[in-house]
Amino acid sequence: MQQTVMVMAFDFGLKQIGVAVGQRMLSTAKPLGVLQAKEGKPQWSAIEALIQEWKPLKPISILS
Repeated sequence: MQQTVMVMAFDFGLKQIGVAVGQRMLSTAKPLGVLQAKEGKPQWSAIEALIQEWKPLKPISILS
């Protein structure tokens, strides 16, 4: 049986950060929403909370 691998993607921008999760086994992904950046800096506590909630095997960063 193949293990379900959860991945989380972050699309970092100067004002907003897009967040999505996906499952490798099903080849599916869904957006989680948008986090606001303040003065070009991410809200690391919000990112950490999402990682703790979803527990992805692989966080992926996409720089805009």
